[in-house]
Amino acid sequence: MSMESVKTIRGISSDVTLAKGIDIDVSSTYTVSMEVRSIGKEKSKAYFYLDCLDEKGRSIKRQHVNRKTQFPPVKVIGVSEDRKSLSIEEDQTVWDDSPTNLLGLYLDGDLEQLPLYSLFKISKKNSTEIILSSPMDASIEIKPGVTKARVHVNEGTANVYPALRAQMVPFEWTKYESQIHGESFGIKHDKFLLGTRSVRIGIRANWEQTGADVEFAMKNLVFSQIKYLLH
Repeated sequence: MSMESVKTIRGISSDVTLAKGIDIDVSSTYTVSMEVRSIGKEKSKAYFYLDCLDEKGRSIKRQHVNRKTQFPPVKVIGVSEDRKSLSIEEDQTVWDDSPTNLLGLYLDGDLEQLPLYSLFKISKKNSTEIILSSPMDASIEIKPGVTKARVHVNEGTANVYPALRAQMVPFEWTKYESQIHGESFGIKHDKFLLGTRSVRIGIRANWEQTGADVEFAMKNLVFSQIKYLLH
């Protein structure tokens, strides 16, 4: 997509969607470029972001890709009748009791893919059992001896910020650009989130600048796939 005309954003903490439903091939390389400037009395703090969406058009959230790697995954061997606890192969690892901890389930045991979209609050874990704060839905099919579970963290956003990230934008027109290629099980601003199939793109301007006289302007925005020709 491209936008040549000048777009201005005035007001505090403005979040503007520029385009959505853009299909992504994570094996390709994409380029982002734009020209921006501040036109108020003070410089605007701005972000250009990609909201990465999965195959069902849902935002991939930070908790889906933010694993606590210091805690190894465990294999699930059963689920209780009330669906509030999971039996696991014996594991002596002590999980910390942070309130941000969530349990990610990998139903087919593939730890290189995203976990189940729904993550669960953990009440406690011992060497043979994980107790959840609330029951799992009956539609979730645990595969004994195959399904794996591990700790994820529920905090922060999961947007990718290529090219423009928390910059104080100059008063003269300034070009920002970068490339994005591949996917990452973790937030890296030159890669899509694991499982990305499409994106929504947007701009956050004048961010958290309460009381400031700020206005942001942008033109010549390009987000496009780079296609290589082999001769």
